[in-house]
Amino acid sequence: MERLMTMKSVRLTVLAFGASLAVISTFAQQAPPKMKMTTDIPVAITTPDTVETRLGTLKFFDGFPDDATVTKVYDNLDFERGVQAFLTAMPGVPASLDI
Repeated sequence: MERLMTMKSVRLTVLAFGASLAVISTFAQQAPPKMKMTTDIPVAITTPDTVETRLGTLKFFDGFPDDATVTKVYDNLDFERGVQAFLTAMPGVPASLDI
């Protein structure tokens, strides 16, 4: 009698486990619900993973630059500021000065 009760409880447990797996897999296969106020993001304003520039390839992850990209951009800014300082100082050199 006890063995029969044990077998019934095992079968019931397996049946319950199988039913729960079926329910979980049904929910897992469904796409997330589309909310009423959801707006699609236009492709024109998304950040690509890589951008080819004269500085080289700039890499991004979720819109954030990686360390190499940050270094390249700051080095370029330093160079541009140096050129700007040079060009700003040029009018101070007399044109009559023969170098």
